[in-house]
Amino acid sequence: MKIDPSIPSTPFANVHDVSYFQGEEEILFSMNSIFRIGPMKQLDGNNRLWQVDLILTSDNDQDLHILTEQMRKEIHPDKKGWDRLGQLLIKLGQFNKAEEVYDILLEQTTIDLEKASMNHMLGIVKHGQGEYKDAITYYKRSIKIEEKMLSPTHANFVASYNGIGLVYAKIGDYSNALSYHQKALEINQKALPSSHSHLAMPYNNIGMVYHKMGDYSNALSYHQKALEINQKALPSNHPDLATSYSNIGMVYHKMGDYSNALSYYQKALEIYQKALPSNHPDLATSYNNIGMVYHKMVDYSNALSYYQKALEIYQKALPSNHPDLALSYNNIALAYESIGDYSNALSYHQKALEILQKTLPSNHPDLAISYNNIGLMHHNMGDYSNALSFHQKALEIYQKALPSNHPDLALSHNNIGMVDYKMGDYSNALSYHQKALAILQKALPSNHPDLAMSYNNIGLVYHKMSDYSNALSFHQKALEIYQKALPANHPDLATSYNNIGSVYGEMGNYSNALSYYQKALEISQKALPSNHPDLAMSYNNIGSVYDEMGNYSNALSYYQKALEISQKTLPSNHPDLAIYYNNIEVAGQIVLYNYHHGKPSIQEIKEKINNDKPDRIIIIINEKNSSKLIDTINDHLLIPLYVAQATTTSYSPIPVLLLTCISNDNNLNIIQNATDQLINIYSHIVNAKLLTPVNDEDINENYFESLWTTNPEELHHITVLSDILPILLALIHDGKVNGQINICNKGTISLKYFKTIYSNEIKQENILPQSVPIDDITDKFEQWNKQMISPETRQLYQASFLLPNVLKSIEQILQQQKIHMNRNTSKILLVTGGCGFIGSTFINHWIETYPNDKIINIDRLDPVANMKNISNPNSPNYTFILADINNKDIVLHLFNQYNITHIVHFAVQAHLDSSFGNSITFTESNVYGTHSVLEASRIYGKIQKFIHISTDEVYGETPSGSNQEICLLNPLNPYAATIAAAEFLVKSYGESFKLQYCIIRLCNVYGPRQHFEKVIPTFINTLLHGEKIKIHGDGKQIRHFLYVDDVIHAIEIILNKGKTKMIYNIGTKNELNVLDIAKYILEKLQLNKNLDDVIIYVKPRSFSEKRYCTTICGLVKSLGWKEEISFDQGLEKTIEWLQLNPDYWTK
Repeated sequence: MKIDPSIPSTPFANVHDVSYFQGEEEILFSMNSIFRIGPMKQLDGNNRLWQVDLILTSDNDQDLHILTEQMRKEIHPDKKGWDRLGQLLIKLGQFNKAEEVYDILLEQTTIDLEKASMNHMLGIVKHGQGEYKDAITYYKRSIKIEEKMLSPTHANFVASYNGIGLVYAKIGDYSNALSYHQKALEINQKALPSSHSHLAMPYNNIGMVYHKMGDYSNALSYHQKALEINQKALPSNHPDLATSYSNIGMVYHKMGDYSNALSYYQKALEIYQKALPSNHPDLATSYNNIGMVYHKMVDYSNALSYYQKALEIYQKALPSNHPDLALSYNNIALAYESIGDYSNALSYHQKALEILQKTLPSNHPDLAISYNNIGLMHHNMGDYSNALSFHQKALEIYQKALPSNHPDLALSHNNIGMVDYKMGDYSNALSYHQKALAILQKALPSNHPDLAMSYNNIGLVYHKMSDYSNALSFHQKALEIYQKALPANHPDLATSYNNIGSVYGEMGNYSNALSYYQKALEISQKALPSNHPDLAMSYNNIGSVYDEMGNYSNALSYYQKALEISQKTLPSNHPDLAIYYNNIEVAGQIVLYNYHHGKPSIQEIKEKINNDKPDRIIIIINEKNSSKLIDTINDHLLIPLYVAQATTTSYSPIPVLLLTCISNDNNLNIIQNATDQLINIYSHIVNAKLLTPVNDEDINENYFESLWTTNPEELHHITVLSDILPILLALIHDGKVNGQINICNKGTISLKYFKTIYSNEIKQENILPQSVPIDDITDKFEQWNKQMISPETRQLYQASFLLPNVLKSIEQILQQQKIHMNRNTSKILLVTGGCGFIGSTFINHWIETYPNDKIINIDRLDPVANMKNISNPNSPNYTFILADINNKDIVLHLFNQYNITHIVHFAVQAHLDSSFGNSITFTESNVYGTHSVLEASRIYGKIQKFIHISTDEVYGETPSGSNQEICLLNPLNPYAATIAAAEFLVKSYGESFKLQYCIIRLCNVYGPRQHFEKVIPTFINTLLHGEKIKIHGDGKQIRHFLYVDDVIHAIEIILNKGKTKMIYNIGTKNELNVLDIAKYILEKLQLNKNLDDVIIYVKPRSFSEKRYCTTICGLVKSLGWKEEISFDQGLEKTIEWLQLNPDYWTK
């Protein structure tokens, strides 16, 4: 104890001299002495022994005296000492201690009214502990006793009705809560004066319920009535007055009036700091409230500081699973989210959810808030499937717990709409956003920021649907609200500016787009941390406008800023990162000058060259009129001169590509003359700038190209030419070709030049094997060149038809040598079930053969799948996704995230025996899984080809002859029936939704890495282990067996060249029965045993068809496929692999 002897009153005396025990040096205090509680510290690590410093105060501490007297009145001076102590402990938030007191009192009393009182007090305690069901039970016990002894309007009922109402409000039952609070108010209004402090409580309680119901006008009215009463009846530092201030602050907060909200919250805090212990839960609530307002006002540093103060109090004062602790975790998570720290944000949200799931009913609105918060985190991190799942859980709760026009219901609709928007399902997104808007328009003032958010969301969807007029209209409505309701540097304003800029960009109004994007960036730079993802979005937006305007240097600069920020804050697989990488890749390649909208000004040309210092100039002229064509070309002839003026003495000329369209011989002559003039100009520039002279031939070969076409829409010749470039690059790299391709004997396509421009595409190692027949290829080009310069083919219109023939000839030569042309147009393939036997073999082949393509492999890793099957899992062009295709949302997310162009669908359950014991799982995997991928493809809308892998078992048993692709299906087992059903789904999507599909029906496939469930690896493995093989029945069941490499080659050809909406059988001439297979394997293993010595005949399967047989792939053979590996060769390869990898499927 600390005592100041100078205090004017004398509440203590030293009784050392008069005490019987003088050695104790006792101090005697008067009964009305008041101490302030000072610091507390634990002694010697004993959690039961603490030192508490008490500081004696004087009697004339007026504030303390007034408050103490009021609290003495409130804890009923007529009550006994223990009861008063219990009430004081409740006031101080010491609920566990209070429970001990009231349990003892309840056990001791025999008086009914005292039992009612003790039950009521235990109801208050249980409410404070967060045990809401128990609280209602105690309150109702109290009422039940009192109903027998008191009149219905007795004041005792008020406390119990209020208590029950508070608990119902806490568990989200607002109808019951309002009913009980109104009962309490009616009794008080009859029994008490209008200014009595007890009237304030039911007014506050009713206001809180209206608040929870989203009726803010009524809420504010009741809270203000409560405040007026408390201001008259209570001292200025009473905690209940602080409660009234807090309640009004919360309503203003919800109404978006943050200035008033902060003012009322701060008044509440000032009272709590004077009146309550430093670790009282109400003080924590006050800190949380102020933190939330600072959060809304974009002062994240202050917000986080107040949230953490609240959390520290809650952790000391409350049980570890108290709902208020969850609220504190959620608030801190939201602050971390606002500064872009999604990892910390998700962690705190999950802590909150764990508490709420333990303490609240499954349909409580606070659980919905937590689900929504976690959904938003997954959304921000690009995990849209999980985001949608959590938002839908939240919506289900809100629909059960809230009125149909509650704003929180609108929030949930908005959240789901935003995820659908990100996943490309714009129709669904628009529907959810419109539902949200309809609710908010009824529930909120017309200038509420939440309405603006809804307008923005609808604008975004209209934008994606290319309805720019509606998009702009909704975004402008949102901006008008934000400008009235928010501070000038609020991030939501930046979002609105970004949205409007984006629409203007799509409309081609780049000046307006840039203006709005820059406004958004200015706000974000002031309001957000330097590494916030929204800043990255702003930089990317500005870069995209510069990109469209042809200012590639500026575009690249802004794209790089966006990427640098995103790399620090986003997960490595976030879709926004892919966008930023792609933008930089495109902007950083070759700077293009596309003049196809009329005559460019000299100043514009000069400024562009000075600003961008391009690596290359492309001039596109689409002009059919001869006289205008001359004027346009003459203007463009000046470009090289300005290039020269803009460079230094170390200048090296910039290559120019002139792309034009011709419609007659006259125009052809004009272009030819222009070509000569350009070459002449370049010759003068180079000779003037370089010390060593350069002749016209060098200029012609290295610095100028002129291509023209008769197709004004597509510039057809350039498209055709691009197909051969990868081959040319490879040949140049290997030093095999140094020539040129002449076009109409005027201008050239310089192979040396393309080597420079596309050097990033040339690998250090050889792209083509040394076995390439270079002479044959160059001969084809020479023949083409001769045809091109002949009088009969002077016009490119005729000559352009010769080039495809050259390409076809070259491709045939390469195919004979097992070499595949790599096209410039790369594919991005989604492979389902890619860790299975056939799927993994396909992936391994594709990664090796098509280095420019990307593979996304989705597999749920059934027992027959193995990640080890992928030979090069670390390839930069390969990504593995552990997921189930039955989840359509995941598949759709992958389509959007990776911009999938082609699908190869292997994923099926294929173990025939299992389909009889558990056929429903085959339907789920094979039918529903296929349907899921198809539906995702429909929503996505950009799949170029869907390859569906099927089986010849769909034809059923074939006693004689063979099945062609047009034969009727007759599946005879559950597995085959599910595969046939999947085929019909694929075909229906082709007819109904124009899906470009190919169905491939395979015979039995075998080879390395096949699981032991299949007959060939099972027989080989069994014999290698010295065991006997089991054969069901007589072993005369007939099948076709094809080596896996031949199957992959067939799939490859169909994927590259197959006609869509076609079915392709893949089979072989060789029919083998099961005994034949056993015999072949026994011979290859050289075990020196008779066939009968290694076979056990077991009961035949009742469901085993005797013979499957398909036609020998007539359609696929027409594409150039043929079986290359005989059964004998394939069996040797399979046995060799199994001997080298005996434990592959057992580890």
